[in-house]
Amino acid sequence: MTRLLPAAVAAAVLAASPAAAQPPAAPPVSIPADGTEVFRYLLHKRGVKPLKAAELAKLGDSSHLGRVIVIVIGQPERSGLTGGTAADWGGRAIRRGGAALIAGDTYHAFDPPYAQPLVPGGQNWRYAFFGRRLTNRDPDRVYADNPNCPLAVPWPRPARSPDGPEWGLFDGLTRVATNRPSFLQLPALTDEFQSALAGFPPGTWLDRNRFNVADRSYPLAVGGSGPQPEGGESYRFLAVADPDVFTNEMMIPLPGVEPSDNLEFARRVVSFLVEEGGEDRRTRCLFVQNGKVIERFDALESVINPPPPPLPIPALGQLQEKLVDAGNQILDKLQENDALNRGLLPGDEDRRAATVRKVAEYLLVVAAVWAAIMVVRRVWGARHPADLPPPPPAGRPPVREGTRPAGVFDRRQKELLRRDDLAEPVRAVIREMFRAAGAPADAGPRLPQVRVAGAVGRPDTLLAALEELWKVAYDRPARVTARRWAALEPLFVRAKQAHADGKWAFTWYDPDPT
Repeated sequence: MTRLLPAAVAAAVLAASPAAAQPPAAPPVSIPADGTEVFRYLLHKRGVKPLKAAELAKLGDSSHLGRVIVIVIGQPERSGLTGGTAADWGGRAIRRGGAALIAGDTYHAFDPPYAQPLVPGGQNWRYAFFGRRLTNRDPDRVYADNPNCPLAVPWPRPARSPDGPEWGLFDGLTRVATNRPSFLQLPALTDEFQSALAGFPPGTWLDRNRFNVADRSYPLAVGGSGPQPEGGESYRFLAVADPDVFTNEMMIPLPGVEPSDNLEFARRVVSFLVEEGGEDRRTRCLFVQNGKVIERFDALESVINPPPPPLPIPALGQLQEKLVDAGNQILDKLQENDALNRGLLPGDEDRRAATVRKVAEYLLVVAAVWAAIMVVRRVWGARHPADLPPPPPAGRPPVREGTRPAGVFDRRQKELLRRDDLAEPVRAVIREMFRAAGAPADAGPRLPQVRVAGAVGRPDTLLAALEELWKVAYDRPARVTARRWAALEPLFVRAKQAHADGKWAFTWYDPDPT
């Protein structure tokens, strides 16, 4: 059974201020100790969005992979993805100028598209996670007095090594904790495996033989960055021979134990992979944990930033008697002083009576005219909806007739029909269509770049329809009458069917943007 940790503890660690770290009053939420919710929340806070497997397939091997981060936690050879394992997709990303983090402790060889060492020896000399576990019996060199958790030791930069950003990942960190780690087989320092960053403390054992920590061919972490020799694209790469470095239990402090540096290390890794600035900023991430694609990064958002409690409703029933008494006292005072009559109708009583009759006659005429107008509007409103087409479905799931009485949504639809303004459901259903087609979350009033398939006979007509629909969905809100929707509906149906048939797509998902 997977051990659970209180999510409120993770909230206290990640929150920026003590006030924000208070857990919500809702029932306590737990997270798995071997999960990656904390690490994924760091990605979420940096604005990195999850990438689905279907979206990755659309990208293919295009240059858009340069904007993608591939993170593989545990068992790199497992993957339900088409076109290769998750580790293979990481290699393709860095070849296109993207970024990749591969963390595993079972045997895994880095085959092409990763760089291959130009050394003799065959398969035994490939870059690989060795797959055998390490321990250390020295309590001063392990985390939480656990011999299976040796602390990582940052290695000094070689004198002639390029000063890449990967060297800042371990700088000053002396308590990056591992959990039954393995190590990397490193035949040579080249390409993305150019920098051996950290190893293990003295006294670390491999099975029953003492591990030679002075040998740089067996590190915990290896990284690389810079332009690719093939195309010159800037990439970022990190391989760590222990996936547990990024799990919840290694980042959340244990009671009575000196905290680890894993949370700070994870923050640095996120910044390293994102590479903010210029056109190389990466905002999409394929996150694969033990062969499963994770498509949610904000699982801790409701715990760390809980919604504000509802405002208290004043107990008006308890104040009713006091309000009535105060009102009666004011009215009695005005009546005693005859303030209203003397203020509105000055003069003697006969003059005031004549004035009152004239005012009453005028009010009766106004009331009669108003009543006639309301009757006409009511009759017209009762007949008008029969001539309108139904608004597009949006905002609620269908309900079978007779399962429940008419509610808020039914009254809302009748109100839209009565006002002859379908803007709200029309914008919702068109936006849903564009989002399903891959529209960016921060879409503006201008249609993103679209590529139309060569099989389309009149691409200008299709683009004009897409621009018209995009304007209705994302431009400044404007009234959409029933007649307007009757003209837009055929465009919407054809555009949606054309995307389903592969006749158009946003260039972000186009595997061949040329």
